[in-house]
Amino acid sequence: MKQQKNKYNNLEDFLSSPLLSHTILDIDLSESLINEELVYDLGCALEKCSQLSSLELYLFNNCIGDKGTAYLGSSLEKCINLQSLTLYLGNNLIGDEGAINLGTSFEYCSNLQNLVLFIKWNEISADGALQLVDSLSNCANLQTLILDLQGNYHAYRSQFKFRTRILKAQRLVMKKIYA
Repeated sequence: MKQQKNKYNNLEDFLSSPLLSHTILDIDLSESLINEELVYDLGCALEKCSQLSSLELYLFNNCIGDKGTAYLGSSLEKCINLQSLTLYLGNNLIGDEGAINLGTSFEYCSNLQNLVLFIKWNEISADGALQLVDSLSNCANLQTLILDLQGNYHAYRSQFKFRTRILKAQRLVMKKIYA
């Protein structure tokens, strides 16, 4: 039996949906003035999606900073059945702390196999990006990774370090890094 993908373009609609029944979600809240407080609300709702196995979450062009990514990462850790995650966080206010917290949270997503992470056009330095990459390389079951860090503050020389560190994660079948 094919599972149904539930799509939401409005935070209130998602918050009032039958959270316990979601297995495949597509949430597009791009350009919706999502701030730290609203990310917290979103995260609390995601935590209740106990059957969630696949999530596409579009949050680009909002006002999400380090605190918001910490909320989001902490919530994703609690989605214990999550196997596939596509997360668009481009053009927000995310700095090193947010990138590091997000990466650390992914390490606790023990069933995560596929990750697409677009975190471009934020405020992440070379150190923050390298720590994010190190955390991603520690994800035990991750097989596919697409990572987009373009437009952040990291130096060009760091791009080689990103690729080298990710390539060491031998279990990854597909690796694409845009830095």
